Amino acid sequence: MRLTIIPPVIDGESAAAHLLRAFDVNGEPWSRERLRTAGHSMSDILQGRAAGPLADRLGRGEDAFRGWTPTEITKKKVVIADEVVHRDDWTTNVRRWCPCCWQDDLRRTPSGRHAHWNIHRRFWWDVAAVGTCPLHHVRLEASCPICRTGVTWEAGSLTRCRNGHSLLACDGARVPPATTLADAYVVGRLGGMARTSVPLLDGLTLAEACDAMERFGVALLGGADGALSKFPAERHPEVFSAGLATARDWPHAFDALLDGMARADHVGLGAWGAEQVYGYLYLWAKRLPAGASGDAVRAALYAHHAGRGPVHKTSVVIRHADVPLVSLADIAAECGRRPEFIAGYVKALGAWPQRTRRGTPIGIARETAAQIRAILDRALRAEDLPAALGLAKRQTRMLVAARIVPPAEIHARAGIKADVFDRDAVAAVLSRIRGSAPTVGATPAGLLPLARASQHGKVDGVRGTCDMILAGQLRVRAVLRDVPGLAGFLVNPEDIRVARRSREGGGLTLEEVGRRLTVPTDSVGLIVRAGLMAGTAMPCGEILVRDDALAAYEAEYATTGALAREMGSGARWVREALDRAGVRPAFAITCRKTTTVWRRMDVPTDLRRRIAKTHAPRP
Repeated sequence: MRLTIIPPVIDGESAAAHLLRAFDVNGEPWSRERLRTAGHSMSDILQGRAAGPLADRLGRGEDAFRGWTPTEITKKKVVIADEVVHRDDWTTNVRRWCPCCWQDDLRRTPSGRHAHWNIHRRFWWDVAAVGTCPLHHVRLEASCPICRTGVTWEAGSLTRCRNGHSLLACDGARVPPATTLADAYVVGRLGGMARTSVPLLDGLTLAEACDAMERFGVALLGGADGALSKFPAERHPEVFSAGLATARDWPHAFDALLDGMARADHVGLGAWGAEQVYGYLYLWAKRLPAGASGDAVRAALYAHHAGRGPVHKTSVVIRHADVPLVSLADIAAECGRRPEFIAGYVKALGAWPQRTRRGTPIGIARETAAQIRAILDRALRAEDLPAALGLAKRQTRMLVAARIVPPAEIHARAGIKADVFDRDAVAAVLSRIRGSAPTVGATPAGLLPLARASQHGKVDGVRGTCDMILAGQLRVRAVLRDVPGLAGFLVNPEDIRVARRSREGGGLTLEEVGRRLTVPTDSVGLIVRAGLMAGTAMPCGEILVRDDALAAYEAEYATTGALAREMGSGARWVREALDRAGVRPAFAITCRKTTTVWRRMDVPTDLRRRIAKTHAPRP
């Protein structure tokens, strides 16, 4: 039976709400029994199947309400205004309203009819996720202001409770505007008001967006183990709005949220897994469907967890984020060592965490792990060093003792008791010793291997030769091809002698002094030891005589041979003349050849006249 008064359609009114208003305007009671008597079902109407009642009672089709009436309702979802919401977020029992919206309806421009006709329900009042009116910043009411009876769709009037009290007497409870942000977003997406753009949420269905706001808000206000059920109903808008603010300021606000969760009292040693740190937020993020927004949430959460501490090898974070930290066990497995061994190098590099706890993996930066791997790859044991240097063990020990080839200190700091060397450092020392020497296939004439030449150069062996080379006093002449280390380095023995003298301040060897004085080398050594000639003893045991010391000796002393050459006579006649004059020798040497040294001041000035036989001096 068609109603007498057919009210006009108002934007934002669902089919069920329009039928309720039409019954109210006509003064006809609205009840499940009355509808059933007319062959209609209230459940069908509330489920969006209102085509029959609309046509029968109003003579009107359902197309006019399609934008504000659910087009599909299942056990899991509701489709309305081309948006998908959770079934639990669509109420078909409780009938809520905004007192301020009804007051605005009553104040609308008169149309010649009773102002009561302007009162209508907004379809988004039936969205349970919306708890406030974002237009007026008041809480949506659900009970009579007089008797506090809950208002349901079973109530027989639009503006009265089942006890007959007017619902228009309700003034509305004000709420802070900041707590209506989430409701404004939901209503805007449903077309009930101007839409607010939140890119992260816009990439999700409305149901997923509500979940995101809930999870963000609960995590922010309730922590990792928080749940919406732990908050009183009047705080739900606040929780959702806090979540919307986090999504709106993406990604900075989300990173700040994660930082706060990671600083919680229960997080730390012994509580390091992603589920323990982020709780329900982590579990929800893992279930988000693939897409730009879902992938962004997961990427941000996984990256935050990967960057703050150790990640278990079976964690989903490993597969989706670049983890900057690795565990001791991972490094040890890769290097073929024990974790305790690797721990020594981590401590030596100053990368050991200040606090640790048994059962909690120790996170090591990838840069530190790569540094440890490089150190171990370059490690050269002491027993392998002689082969790398191409020397005998004793010669190698001399170079190590002289710090020419020092052990790598990092290994000692790591607790390794034996000497361990750095292969690159050894190669660098060899490169410095080689200098620019060319590579040859055979040993050139006059050159000897460094170790062999050092044995005859009186320079403290290989150690001394290497010291002179590194000091720039000597150079390697050539390097034999395919000969390892110093064994292939060729030097000139004469270069060693010259370098030795230069190193010790210059001077002549005893052999060179003997050639200049025409005196046996042994005799020169005895002269020096007697103090007649100044000489300098070298660390290698050799004696050098400076030119000024030799000149001073020749000015004060002379051998019999030297006087004979000066007088143009023979040594025999000069000796006899000196004996007759009663001159006593300053020093006499009797060995394989007799050498007598005289003080020139003791030699008579008329010695030439006293010599029995002279001859012209040799040209």
